[in-house]
Amino acid sequence: MGKSLKINNWQKSPTWAQGIFAVLGLVSTGATHQALAQAVSSSGSGSTFTTPIGATLIPYNAALPSPLWGGALGSSVPGQRGFVRSEPFFIYPFVAAGFGTNSNVRLQSTDPIKSNFFQIAPRLTADIKSGGQVYALTYQASIVRYANSAPDNVIDHELIGQSRNQFSARSDLNAQAFYLSRNEARGSLNRLLNNEPDHFSAFGANGTFGYGALAAQGRFELDLGFTDKKYDNFRVVNSAFDVSTFNIAGRFLYRVAPRVRMLAELRDTEYSYKNNNIDSSERRLLFGASLDAGAAVSGTAKIGVVNKNFKDNGYKDFTAPAMEVALRWLPLTYSTWDFVAQRVPYDSTGSGSATVNTVLGVSWNHNWQSYFSTYASMQLVNSDFRESSRSDRLTNLSFGGYFDVRTWIRFGAQVSSNARSSDVIGADYKRNVLMFTIGATL
Repeated sequence: MGKSLKINNWQKSPTWAQGIFAVLGLVSTGATHQALAQAVSSSGSGSTFTTPIGATLIPYNAALPSPLWGGALGSSVPGQRGFVRSEPFFIYPFVAAGFGTNSNVRLQSTDPIKSNFFQIAPRLTADIKSGGQVYALTYQASIVRYANSAPDNVIDHELIGQSRNQFSARSDLNAQAFYLSRNEARGSLNRLLNNEPDHFSAFGANGTFGYGALAAQGRFELDLGFTDKKYDNFRVVNSAFDVSTFNIAGRFLYRVAPRVRMLAELRDTEYSYKNNNIDSSERRLLFGASLDAGAAVSGTAKIGVVNKNFKDNGYKDFTAPAMEVALRWLPLTYSTWDFVAQRVPYDSTGSGSATVNTVLGVSWNHNWQSYFSTYASMQLVNSDFRESSRSDRLTNLSFGGYFDVRTWIRFGAQVSSNARSSDVIGADYKRNVLMFTIGATL
């Protein structure tokens, strides 16, 4: 097979002097972008698979592991301009690196450990496109090294397969399968700190089958998915949180206007713990509306009720209002706002039988020039712990600026601030992270 390298859309590059002054401006104003797990925007991916609206504003769910959208340092990489063609594959390489300082590596309430750190995050995607079928395979990794906290050094790996199939004008399938080898930072879960981050291996798959053309008046969608997660270290404690899940959902959408569809959704999820008695089943009944992409506002808004039943009678079942909102507003072609609002249960990671999280999030991505962009986000999370008097309030703020010295290389500076207040003594913390990044692609 022959190989060819294709580079697209070289723009007129700014001078190095302009780049230096832009970066100095970022440093002096404290500007910078999302935190370490920020995902790539849809324009930053070479593949046809894009980041769901508001995906980076939703809190991590330890019982439902999933890949990081766009990788660990996705925002530090410029938009894809080229690819390697090796028949029949299109290959899209990315790499990003950053260095900075973290004021509270282990998210401790007292005696926080401050450390400089270095991170590198490679990412490689290969896809095949044929007619209405697209298949993609992505490998992404993250390597973090701390100067003053060597036990917190981590290496994460993710392998993700995706497919998009258009079987006919009326039927389609979007599917994903993945394998994860990842770490959970110390202090990020509600249990005692171990000597190093908790490491887990997980695999899973999910898919959505749709019947009814996207432009049709009516459409039915069926979701199926499963995950399996196992901790690899500190088994005496962590084995209690090995968990498998199975998910099934049905959704009916009915068009009431050219870009508006009303919807009804029923979703069941089973949580099965291998060494614990907190197995449960969860049912959500939701009603709402979907706004088609292409309009100034797109996304979905759903409200309803969630019921969680535990198999062990020692835990109390509960029913609560539920909300899932993810909207995108494009006031200008070069300015994007994402809004997220959620009220959903999360399984326990060590306190209570479960938590009910109320989440409000907003992000703003703005391209001031073809070579300079900024990003800002705010996330507020209120966690009420079931069968516990504990209540937490988490505030996450981030800001960043990015300068494309060439179309294939990007310099950035980003800062984030995280603060948690809790009813439990010793659960409060504050953390500030400052990071300078460089990212490259073809």
